[in-house]
Amino acid sequence: MTDKAKHDSTLDAAFAAARAQQPEPSAELMARVLAEAEDVQAGLARPPERSRPKRGYLRQFLDAMGGWPAMTGLAAAGVAGVWLGISPVVGVSDALVNYLGTGDTLGYAVDVMPGAELGLAWEEGAL
Repeated sequence: MTDKAKHDSTLDAAFAAARAQQPEPSAELMARVLAEAEDVQAGLARPPERSRPKRGYLRQFLDAMGGWPAMTGLAAAGVAGVWLGISPVVGVSDALVNYLGTGDTLGYAVDVMPGAELGLAWEEGAL
């Protein structure tokens, strides 16, 4: 193990001898391989072309939007927006109170359109 040059030359000689021998496959083996490949290729014949059915508007819309993965992301974002719109987190209410600088009641109810009536039956003068 201490004589590294001796071991290196032995390995080099072994590798050179292995590279000198290049085994060739026999003609019988090559004939069998090619015959099996031709059998497999014959089984892979292409089916006749069929006309595609016309795609509906919903399918065209889904493809234009990016398919089902994009639509699931869009649906998740929509659900999150509705959830935050109905029940905002406490930090949003606090930030709104700090921004507008009014009392504590602003965090719970903000009249976006003062004086606008919805026309509900229990509102004054709705009917």
